[in-house]
Amino acid sequence: VDSKRAEYGEGSPRWVSRVLGEFAYDTEASLFTDAELSRGFDTEILPSGGRPVLGVDVARFGKDSSVIYVNDGGHIRLYSSWDKASGTETAARIHRAALDTGAIEVRIDGTGLGGPIVDQVVGLCDGAYRVIEIKGAGASPDREQWHNWRAWSYDAVRHDMLAGRIDID
Repeated sequence: VDSKRAEYGEGSPRWVSRVLGEFAYDTEASLFTDAELSRGFDTEILPSGGRPVLGVDVARFGKDSSVIYVNDGGHIRLYSSWDKASGTETAARIHRAALDTGAIEVRIDGTGLGGPIVDQVVGLCDGAYRVIEIKGAGASPDREQWHNWRAWSYDAVRHDMLAGRIDID
């Protein structure tokens, strides 16, 4: 806590969200304002019934969880989460989720531990769906406006929530 106090500054939006575990509402450094999140919560989009896209964030044996979200035409829902699994088990869970949902695409955070998981899922999919490795620190579509791909993607989500194109729980 002391190191984060020195790094973020007590009371800063990052302090509030990362240390206190609260939303840092409507501050200029926030990723999403209360109004943007409310719009995403209030929007109702029916699943299209088509082939969805899965988004996967991978964790291993730490305190974080691995998660899979399903995006069916902007209707975004948590599909599964789990803790303390080996890379092989995680890859098998992702593959099973892709098959069970009929996913057309699986996007996996390939940073760190995620890279080898991407490789394993590619080996398992056998062309049933496309696997895309996401690297948040990768190149921005417009370096003048966004520092990296992660910043661009958060901004795109924010715009889509405000436009009523994203329905979140």
